[in-house]
Amino acid sequence: MIAARPRPLEPRERRVLLRALGIGALVAMAFAAPATISLVRGQLAPTESRLGEAIAHAFGGVTLPILAAAVAAGVLGDGSPVRARVDRLVAAGADPRRVLLRPILLAMIAATLAGALASTLTVALLRLSLRLGAPSLLLFDMLASAWATMLGAAAWTGLAALLVARTGRPVRAWLVVAIDLVTRLVPGALAWIAPSAHVENVLGAPPPRGFVHVPVVPQLASVAALLAIAVISTAIAARRYQGTPAR
Repeated sequence: MIAARPRPLEPRERRVLLRALGIGALVAMAFAAPATISLVRGQLAPTESRLGEAIAHAFGGVTLPILAAAVAAGVLGDGSPVRARVDRLVAAGADPRRVLLRPILLAMIAATLAGALASTLTVALLRLSLRLGAPSLLLFDMLASAWATMLGAAAWTGLAALLVARTGRPVRAWLVVAIDLVTRLVPGALAWIAPSAHVENVLGAPPPRGFVHVPVVPQLASVAALLAIAVISTAIAARRYQGTPAR
């Protein structure tokens, strides 16, 4: 028995992927800039610890939820040619879960690549403009930041897909921003329910500040949590979809 080969991207899928990648990278760079601008302007002394905090705040904050929402809405929301094709195939009798899984993964790829691109550019621009650290440290920082932002973007995109995939309403993807803001208010150990807390942890930031003491969590645990969120959210989103309901 010959295994089926993965189907290559169609022209419409490539166009949607490139558009989502470009929009996502611009969004991520724009929302990451305020967290690093004080270093660039010289308002804070450029030290390694402050640089690390700036990167953690830039991409562990609301940046990745906004990036994920923009990408998921553009790929999975009504008006997307990819979404229109999915709905047509399901209406014709195709398995909804198998058909939707590909666009979700497409959105996740676009978001993770956009996050990685934005974080590596931000790290490179900061280190080169501030003349901070050796070239080897620059490369390590770029790779570490890309890894953390890819994990975070995948988790947030999975959640955004879960919200928008069933109905196709793009506005529902933006609920991840509200989820991020609300989960930041959770006290004590429950503060780790927020995906952004795990992103900051992987980036090397201290535990989130809560109303009650927040315990330290190993970075590997945060990596596992972000991967679990991405996988479980994607599986549930694909399982719940049965075709876009009539309006």
